Amino acid sequence: MVPQCGLARLRLGAREAPGSMPRLTYTLGEIASRIEILEVRCSRCDCAGCYSTARLVAEHGADADSSAWVRGLVADCPQNNGSWYERCDPYCPALAKVF
Repeated sequence: MVPQCGLARLRLGAREAPGSMPRLTYTLGEIASRIEILEVRCSRCDCAGCYSTARLVAEHGADADSSAWVRGLVADCPQNNGSWYERCDPYCPALAKVF
């Protein structure tokens, strides 16, 4: 299922070590090793979708950058042509819990 609106970037918020800066992206292989289904939601609209991490790894490879995959989802979204403040803001609720 491909969401109907734009998802421009992943907002993850997980930390590598105490006091370190949050990582901004993970590989699809890292995500697949921890969860089976990746939920992507937009904080500015009703757009949402769930994706099998095993299928994502099979299609894009374990070393694929998850943020690049999300950018591919939204490349043709008309909402991305508007104001910066009106663009969708994607996030993956489960990632902050598992990383």
